[in-house]
Amino acid sequence: MDTLRKNKIRFERAEDISALLNFKCGVKQMDDFIHSEHDYKDEGGLLKHIEFGLSYLWLVYEEEHVIAFFTLSKDVLILSYEDKSMIEKSPKANTFPNANEKKFWERGKYAAIGIDYLAVSEEKQNHKIGTAIIAKIEEYAREDKLSSTLFLTVEALDNGEYSSTVFYKKCGFRLSEAGKTRNENMERDGHLPLTVRMYKRILPTKE
Repeated sequence: MDTLRKNKIRFERAEDISALLNFKCGVKQMDDFIHSEHDYKDEGGLLKHIEFGLSYLWLVYEEEHVIAFFTLSKDVLILSYEDKSMIEKSPKANTFPNANEKKFWERGKYAAIGIDYLAVSEEKQNHKIGTAIIAKIEEYAREDKLSSTLFLTVEALDNGEYSSTVFYKKCGFRLSEAGKTRNENMERDGHLPLTVRMYKRILPTKE
């Protein structure tokens, strides 16, 4: 959290998007989504997304300026056989709870927190703000007293003009094999996938 302390950054829950009136991240699709009631799919922009309670909005402040935001919701991660094999082979596999217990691997679904949207303002990009936000979200997940949360998930934007997959890979996320299959099926049916399903194991706090 050095980046947060160094830049005096704080996180606040918000009930509406009024503080994002002048916010821009430089990715047209995201900026349009933030500032319009209707996104490219006519499903409603960020305003409607928050009003409908689809996820919780968090604002990231540096002093009194909003420099980033993210939204979180409960999610379910489905792991394919390939996903589970990669986790078992991971150097950090010994930190995975019950990793060698058959009953754990028989589960088809795992509790997760979904990062629905995450954006850093243009002027604050490449300052490790995004990485600090991911770390903070992991902290929230570990402190969740209501339910056991094992993973973070994200539908990383990957629309041909912009891709956030590199950022998430740097933060420890990996591509979901189940998500790849979904996208392949979409492409086969003539639909263009605009996101890539990714996930990250929430590791316990080091003693």
